[in-house]
Parts: sequence; structure tokens; C-alpha cells
Amino acid sequence: MNMMYEQNENQNSQPGVLPYVAPTPGMAGGYDSLSQILWRARWLIVLSTVAALVVAYLVLQRLTPLYVSTARILVDKPGLQPGLDVPRPVGSTSSNYLQTQASMITSREIIAAALRDPNVLTLPTLTNVEYPLEEVLRTLSASVGKNTDIISVTAKSPYPDDAAQIVNAVVRAYIRWHEANRQLSTTDLLKDLNGQLEKRYQELRTKRQEKMMFEQRNPQVVESTRGGIVSTTLELLRQDLASARLNMIQQDSYFEGLKRFETDPQSLRQYIYSRRASTAVPADEAERARLEQEVFSTQLQLEQLSGGGSVQQNALLQNRQERLKKMIAELDAEFVQKQVSLAKALSEDAHVREKQLTELYEKESAKVQSLSGQDSEYAFILSECELLQNLCDSLLKQINALDLNSWFEGLNIHVLEKALPATEVSSPQPVRILAIGLVLGVMLGAGLALFRDWRDQRVRSADEITAILGVPVLGAVPSISKRGLVARGQRLRFASSSREAEAYRVIRTALFFGAPREQATTVLVTSPGRLEGKTTLVSNLGIAMAQAGQKTLIMDADLRKPTQHRVFAMNKHGLGLSDVLAGTASLEEAIQPTQVQGLDVLPGGRKAANPAELLNSQAFARILEQLKGKYDRIFVDSPPVGVVTDAQILAAICGPTVLVLRAKRSSRMPTQRARDALMTVGARLMGVVVNDVSRKDGRYSHYSLYTYHYGSNGDRHRGKELAQNLGPQRQDTGLSPESK
Repeated sequence: MNMMYEQNENQNSQPGVLPYVAPTPGMAGGYDSLSQILWRARWLIVLSTVAALVVAYLVLQRLTPLYVSTARILVDKPGLQPGLDVPRPVGSTSSNYLQTQASMITSREIIAAALRDPNVLTLPTLTNVEYPLEEVLRTLSASVGKNTDIISVTAKSPYPDDAAQIVNAVVRAYIRWHEANRQLSTTDLLKDLNGQLEKRYQELRTKRQEKMMFEQRNPQVVESTRGGIVSTTLELLRQDLASARLNMIQQDSYFEGLKRFETDPQSLRQYIYSRRASTAVPADEAERARLEQEVFSTQLQLEQLSGGGSVQQNALLQNRQERLKKMIAELDAEFVQKQVSLAKALSEDAHVREKQLTELYEKESAKVQSLSGQDSEYAFILSECELLQNLCDSLLKQINALDLNSWFEGLNIHVLEKALPATEVSSPQPVRILAIGLVLGVMLGAGLALFRDWRDQRVRSADEITAILGVPVLGAVPSISKRGLVARGQRLRFASSSREAEAYRVIRTALFFGAPREQATTVLVTSPGRLEGKTTLVSNLGIAMAQAGQKTLIMDADLRKPTQHRVFAMNKHGLGLSDVLAGTASLEEAIQPTQVQGLDVLPGGRKAANPAELLNSQAFARILEQLKGKYDRIFVDSPPVGVVTDAQILAAICGPTVLVLRAKRSSRMPTQRARDALMTVGARLMGVVVNDVSRKDGRYSHYSLYTYHYGSNGDRHRGKELAQNLGPQRQDTGLSPESK
């Protein structure tokens, strides 16, 4: 190996050969643009688009056409009666009340009430499903208009008449639910408030009689008390005590109302919903709604089997229905217990609050009485009368409001537009689905094209080769028909006027002028991998050089798999380079002439056991020096760089190196690794030759594809022209006047 590196160091010191220039980091000039990538994969994009359209069409065929019907209702928000000082209902703000009503329309309770209509249950949309309630919940929706009090109720169905009937039934059930709850609330509240009002009026009459008797006995006290002698503190306590007593009355009324419905859970629920203004809203009853739905479904199954079902099936369904009803009864009992306990706790809290304020008020009143006997007594009587009067006024206001329009103003629901059967299919929309399929198909095809280009590491153009390797492209050889190794290897001889022959002459010219002859006597031809076409290039370049008057030798240094003897139809078992290196044959015995004048071939010879050691020996270096004195040009055919180390050994010993690539086959990474491997031993990479270029591929056209060719005598005229261009180098190249 020392011999190899010493010789390589001497060669690198000689000027004239193009030095290796590493590609600039981030260089992208040799790569294809996005439009080129997409155009190259145009059929893939077309196929992806067609496939997406076919899928969209199949989806359209499988989707069931749906019709949409919509009803619009106007819901006035509940407001307080003027002067009615009661808490505002939960959810009554303008920002969320309509949303709450829309949610109520699509609730299970409203839909279940709508489904009790026999005409609705016989609709095809509901008879074809196992759970009608779930089907309506899935297809029904309610939305609030922007900046309006209008709620749109919409339903979808494969049958246009069914969608309209379902929407109208739900709207009717929603209106009935509100009317029933409002009536229940008004009746119960009026009964409770009238009883409280009668009791307070009796107390007020008693207190007024006491006041009148006191005024008759003490007229002077009445005169001195006019204008108000009750302290500010006593007045504030009196107002708080009145509010506390009013709240206690309300809580007692609610608690008494719940006790009346302890044995009727359904009425208790309606009573709670109607009194949402003063009590907590019941918890989510999704489990009970689900059980009711199962009871409803079981009843439907019993009705369907009543005509022809077996006794065992009917018994099973009845047992299941009884179990479900028992579970509902348990949930109702738990619900009633919780609500009654809550109402009792609220009532007890109100009593405690009233008691505390009463004690504080009596304490402050005692202080006033202690200040002045009769004055304080009269002030206390006045205060009691005023307190009872205010309480009665508040109760009377509530009763008057309930007489007119319930405790709160009831909901005013107006059906602005009933649902009508749709005349056109709302979904699916063929144009939209096909357009989406078209867009997705194009995007999928483009994505696959980019992915394929990213995965495809093959070099595709001369500019790309120059960009990734940093060396020029010496020429490009068009594709040669695969008619045999001899026909391809001697293409220049058998088809001298072909496009391939002209491409080899272009490469020959590049070798002539790429470096001085003393530096380019031995030219190594190698490739990154197998089947790149280096053997065919070596044989045709040898013929081209010989036709130009250069005494040329082709050395087959591929001792592992020699091929040149097959290209020139020589004896397979003849002597060759391996025999010379082994000392079993002389150089003159191994070199064989060819049918091309001026061209000899040194075959690889018999297969050697240690090719790398033979090529790295002093004997090979001496053979190479002997041959340089006998031939003008020596082309060395070597194994691929990426397979074995033989090419690196030869590159360190020989002159310029030519790297052979194959269009649309050679990959970027192996090519770069081959270049780096050659550079590590100091090889002088002269350039790249691209084989098997398609005649329609214009990315190499400025190197080899011409619009005219030479005739039968063109080779002879071109050889003379080349010799004339060489000028002073004529003696060095060995071109005689006869060969020109």
C-alpha cells in the first residue's frame, strides 16, 4: 500500500486534471422543480383523482337521501309583573334563556310526549327502527336565530312527510308541556298564598283594634308621636323581618305543596319544574328516562306479539316490563325523598332566620319602650301595624299577579311557520361530494408524487449529477438495444453513424482535451455498482481512440468477473492479466489484438483467489509502466467502487478516473459514497459519463443528442479534423498523417 500512496502523491502534484470541487451545502440547482415532479407523476395524479371520484360516486350510491323539514316558533322571554318583588327565574337572562328552551324542545320528556301520538308512531321512519325515541333524538335539532327570539326546529328523514309530522308533533308537545306546568303552578300557589293572606289580615285587624283603643285612652301620646318616633335601627329591622317572614311563608308553601304530592312522583316533578324560581332544579334524570324508554319499547313489542307471539315470549316481556317499572318506582321514591328533605331544610332555615330577626327586633323594641313608657308602647303598636300591612300588601300583589298571568308572566309561544314536507333532497349533495372527491384525489395524487420522488433517490439529469458530485458530465450515451454483448460492446464499430457512436466520440474529445496526454495515458473507468455500463463504455472508447489514430490498450482489471474477452470474442480460457501477475505468462503472450486497427486487449485471465493483493503489488505497477511506453492510451476496466476495494487501488495508481452512471438507475447515495471512496485514496475524478439515456429525455440533450450524424465516411473525416485540432500534440498522441 505504501507504493500506491507514494505514486498517488506524485500524481496529485501534477497540474492539468480538473480538481474535485465539493458541492455547496444546500445546493438545489440540479434538482427538479415541483412542476417537473408533478408532471412526471401526472398519470399517478390522474389515477388517484379517478379513484377518489369513483369512491365519491360509490359513497353517493350508499348514502340514503334525506329530507329536511323546519318549523319556526317565537318564544317570548318571561318577565316580572311591574312592582312584583320576587326572585327572577333561573335561566331567564336574554343570553341563555332561548338556548335553554331549545334544549327543552329536544329533551327526552318532550319527545316522549310527542311519540304518544298514535299517528306519529305509525310513520315509516319510526316503525323501521327498534328505538323510536333514540331515532328522533338523533335526527331532531333546535337552534336559536341570531339576534332574534325565534327557534327553528328541524328534523331529517328519508320520507319528506315523516320529517314534517315529527317536527309539528314535537312543537305541539312542547306547547302542551308549558301550559300544563303553568296551570299546576298557578293553582297550588294561589291556594297557599290565599291561606297566608287571610291569616295575616286577621292579625292586622287585631293589631289595629289595639292601636285604636290605645289612641282613645292616650290622645296626648298620639299627638306627640305623629311625625315618626321609631328609630332608624328599629325601622331597618322591621323591613328585614318583613322580608324574612315573606320568605318563610314561601318556603312553607313549597314544603306543604311537596308533601301533598309525596305519593304522586309525576305530579311532584311538574310542581318542582313550575317552582324553579324558588327552589333548586332537579338533578339529571337520564337513567329514569332511559328506563321509561325501555318500558315503552317493551310495550311496543308486547303489542306486536299480541297477535302471534308465544306464551313464553309474552311472559318474558311482561316480567321485563315489571322489573323496569319497579326500578322506576325506586328511582321515584329516592327522588321524592331527596326533594322533600331539601324543601324541609329550606323551610327550617327560613324559620330560624325569622326567629333570629324577631328576637333582635323585640330586643330593639324593648330598648325603645324603656326610654319612654307610653310613647314607646304606641311606637311599638304602630310598628307592628306597619309590618303586618307591608306583609299583606306583598301577598296581595303576588295573588293579583297569579290571577292575571301566573306568578311569572307565562311563556308566549307563537308558531310562525309550520313544518311542511320537503320537495327536494337536502343530503347528500352530489356536486359537493364529487367536488370534495376531486380535490382529495388531486391532493392524494400530488402527495404520492412527492412521496415517490422523495423515496426515489435516482439521479435524473446532468445538472443534478453536477450538483451532488461537483464534477462535470463528460457525455451521455443514448440507450442501446440489448441485442448481445458483442453488438453493444462494439457499437461504434458496427454502427459508426448512429447516435450512440457520436456520443462516444464526444466523450473521446472530452478525454483528449480534459487533461494533457502525459497525465491521461491510463484512464480508469469504474462505476458505483453493477450493471451501470462501464464495460460497454470502455470497449467503445477504446475503439473510438483507435479510430482517431491512438494506439490503445483495453486492460480488463476486473479479475473477479472479467468481461472484455467476451466483448471482443476472444478465447475464454486464454491468458490474461492475472496470469501475468502470477508469473505464469509474459505480457506479450497475454495481450491480444482485435479486429480494430490500433486496438489491443489485455483480458482479465483466469480467476484469481486474491485480486486486491495482485493489483496492489509491485508487479502490477511495473506492468503499468511497461504498457505506458508502448501505448498512447490505456483504458482500465475495473470492478464497481461500491462492491470491492479493487477500484480504489486502481484509482490511486492510474491517471484520471471516469465514473459511469446509468440514467434512471444510479442512486444519489451510492454515487456520493463512490465519489467519497475515490477521494479518500486521492483519485483524480475527471468527470461522469451517463449511460442508457432515453432518446426522449431532454435533460441530457445538451451533452449527446444531436440533430444530424456523419455518413459512412464521417469517422475518417472526423479523425482527420481531430488530428488537425490537436496541433502541437500530434507527436505526443501518436497520430500519423496516414491515420488522420
